[in-house]
Amino acid sequence: MTVQGTARWWRRGRDEAQARARAAAGSAASVFVAVDGLQRSTELQVDSLVALDPAAGARVGPDWQALRADTDAALAAYLKVPAEFDIETDLSERDARLAEAAFRHAEETLQRAATAMRDFTARHAAVFSHVEAAVTRLGAAGREADAALSAARAAIEAAERAGTPAFEAAEVLSAAERARAIVAEGPAVHGLRATVAAADGVLAEAARARSLAETVREQGEEVRRSLASVHTRADAVATRRERLPATLSALRREFVAAAYADVEGSPAEADRLLSAARERIAAAERESTRQHWPSARAEVAAAREALDAASHAVDAVTRRLAALEELKRDPREPVRRTRFAVREAQRLFVFLGQNVDRKYAPQLDSLVRRIGAAEEALEAPHPDYWRVDRDLARIRDETAAVVSAMRGVPRS
Repeated sequence: MTVQGTARWWRRGRDEAQARARAAAGSAASVFVAVDGLQRSTELQVDSLVALDPAAGARVGPDWQALRADTDAALAAYLKVPAEFDIETDLSERDARLAEAAFRHAEETLQRAATAMRDFTARHAAVFSHVEAAVTRLGAAGREADAALSAARAAIEAAERAGTPAFEAAEVLSAAERARAIVAEGPAVHGLRATVAAADGVLAEAARARSLAETVREQGEEVRRSLASVHTRADAVATRRERLPATLSALRREFVAAAYADVEGSPAEADRLLSAARERIAAAERESTRQHWPSARAEVAAAREALDAASHAVDAVTRRLAALEELKRDPREPVRRTRFAVREAQRLFVFLGQNVDRKYAPQLDSLVRRIGAAEEALEAPHPDYWRVDRDLARIRDETAAVVSAMRGVPRS
């Protein structure tokens, strides 16, 4: 009994050291498995990010490469420990203590690696969540896109059967189908951002195609109303154009040539624009007969633009005569208005006194002299009322600029 008891006492330190070594080995092994799994899952996230959103992946990549190298080193360092210490054998107490220390150190290194990976995931949680949500969304978007495309095709086919072909809807549907092809090829080919945008585009364009197909009859009615309106407007502009010879005759009788020279070409310009408008109207009617409403709308819009320009050309002549007749009736009125503006500016200059730059005094004096010159021009036997009116308008503009400068107010 004494001999056996003595033997057990003699091994107690060795047995305890071996037990601690085995416990340390078990603990380190558990951490190794956890770190290995964490690294695999994190790497999968990073690889998915790089594949689906290369720009975001490029930002995260360098951080991950450094972390992965550190983690690989920690895993490799752990694997060397069980290779060096076989805890299943009857280790000496000294070797058992060395094994325990080595396993504890390896575990601490692995724990630091795990903490670093968790920190990495937390730092980039937003971008990882975005990618995950986008991938989930793309899965649903694909199904929704197919349903939307199917509904659009059905609406277009129904319009065709009703004898009202939906050309614009078919064009929009074609664009939606091209976007669907991008979604099908996926983020690996086009990147996450472009694929998500394409998915949104499919739904929007498919819905638009369906709406266009379902409202094609109403579109036709709208185009026909627009055609009637633009016809009426073209006739109205043409009627006003017919009066221009009398207007030009009055200008030539009553005023010097320089007063209206810049608008003498307006009748020819109006004719050109009216002709262009009528060509567009005829094209719109042809497209309307074909029931190609998008083209018909475009032609109507072009006709309206030409009529706007033609109307402006006609107005240039009639307004010039009206303005010159008003000036002839009271040629002094713009002189009085301009002189009043300059005098007010001079009063402001005096009021501001030493707070205003002296350079404005000669500028205001120059404006006064120009008013006098304009007034003298009105005394000529056949004054150029239009030139005098434009000169006075420029004087008023320059006066306003001087007033703003004296007040320190920037002019827009």
